[in-house]
Amino acid sequence: MNSILKASISFSLIIMIVGCGDFGETPEEPWMGFTTNKKNEKPQWWYSTYQSYDACMEAMNWGITNTESKDYYKEPVGCGYYSNNKIKTIFINIFIADMKYFECIIESKNPEMRRRKMKYGPLLKGYDNPCVSDSRQRVVFSNPVKY
Repeated sequence: MNSILKASISFSLIIMIVGCGDFGETPEEPWMGFTTNKKNEKPQWWYSTYQSYDACMEAMNWGITNTESKDYYKEPVGCGYYSNNKIKTIFINIFIADMKYFECIIESKNPEMRRRKMKYGPLLKGYDNPCVSDSRQRVVFSNPVKY
């Protein structure tokens, strides 16, 4: 059983690095933070981006405790990973970010998101039917776990 786990992890890392032929670029700041809106109790993106998961989490926690934003936002806070590489985006959001806050990973058809190297990224839970494929986006991974 242990060798199967090691092989699975090795295979996943190779897929992440290679990206199944989808050699999409990653922005310099691929992490975007979110927090919970006190008024409607829904998660909400803060459109600030960060170079690392740790920097993103530190900024989000700081923002809801030490700025005027504490009057409007509260925990939980978190960060999602965006890039033009589908496999890498899925892998990092599952294993580094906390997927329990995300409904799915989408491919944005928005030219601006592609230009910013943020073609793939997570959609937050808490909204009516956010994970649908339509003229604006295509679902590439649905969270199988319902928290």
